[in-house]
Amino acid sequence: MESIKLLIELGKMKAFFVSLSLQWYKPLLFQAAPRRLYQKQ
Repeated sequence: MESIKLLIELGKMKAFFVSLSLQWYKPLLFQAAPRRLYQKQ
C-alpha cells in the first residue's frame, strides 16, 4: 500500500514539474518539437 501511495505522490510531483517547465519553455518547445507532440499536453 505504501509504495502505491508513494508512486501517486511522485506522479503528482512529476506532473507539477512538467506543467511548470511547459510554462517556462513553451516557446522553445513550440519551435523545437513537432506540433503533434506539442498538442498532446
